[in-house]
Amino acid sequence: MHQPLLIKELSEKVTGSNPVLTTNLNLSIMIPKEKAQELVNKFKNILMDEDTDCGNEILCTSIAIKNALICVDEIFNATSNNMNNYWLNVRYELEKM
Repeated sequence: MHQPLLIKELSEKVTGSNPVLTTNLNLSIMIPKEKAQELVNKFKNILMDEDTDCGNEILCTSIAIKNALICVDEIFNATSNNMNNYWLNVRYELEKM
C-alpha cells in the first residue's frame, strides 16, 4: 500500500506554484485516518437519526463504511492525480475499520 503523504507535501501538491492559491488557500487537510472517520461518522449519524430498523449502531457503522467507500471511489475518479494518493490512503483506512 502507498505511504501517506505528509500534510506539507499534500498542500504543496494542491497549491502547486500558484501564488494566489498558496497565499489565499487556508489548508486544513486531515490525515487519511481522520478523514475516513469523519466520513463514516457523517453517514452513521444520518442513519442513526432515521426512524428505521437501522438504529443498531453496529449495522449503521457497517453501512456507513460502505457508503464512505463509495464516496471515496467517486472522489478518487473525479480528482486529479495530485490528490489520488490521499484518497487511496483514506480508502485504506476505511477498509481497516
